[in-house]
Amino acid sequence: PGVTDDWSVRDTDANGNYAQVVTTYTVAGTPLPIVSPYFVSSSIPVNGTTSLVFNLTNPSSTTAMSGIAFTDNFTGSLSMTGGIPFSSSCNGSVVETTSTQLNYSGGSLAAGASCNFGVNVTDSAPETNNNTATNITDTGNTTGTSSNTATLNVFSGVQAPVVNAYFPNPGSITAGQTTTLNFNLYNN
Repeated sequence: PGVTDDWSVRDTDANGNYAQVVTTYTVAGTPLPIVSPYFVSSSIPVNGTTSLVFNLTNPSSTTAMSGIAFTDNFTGSLSMTGGIPFSSSCNGSVVETTSTQLNYSGGSLAAGASCNFGVNVTDSAPETNNNTATNITDTGNTTGTSSNTATLNVFSGVQAPVVNAYFPNPGSITAGQTTTLNFNLYNN
């Protein structure tokens, strides 16, 4: 989208002769809003839950956006659980069309602004889900585009927890001194 206009230049010499040039130019329209979905946990067990967060950004530093909308059709056995959205700093409307389809509409963002909202999701099968928001539009851009792809790996059984051990104050100690060893345990 953009604005198309014609303009002309006319140059006349001392004898009244003239030349005229007419041309058409297009000023580029505003960019589309950027929608970036991501899973808070990129790996969950079958029937486990995680959050799917959508970050919306207005890439224009000069123009506000309104009428922001998109659709997200979940793949595989991925579905929403609980109320939607569970958290939102966006001013649009989030509608759970089915447990596997989300529609966002009526959003607006000031120039350079961003907002986000999240939904809780679960998956009943061991699989990899590649999630992409589609048909991203706004009032000035009615031809939609797609988002990046967020990937969720769903595993069956139990995965071993991840253990990280580290010294918060690296360096040397001498015999008889004490130090601290921290352990972080992550239950996947």
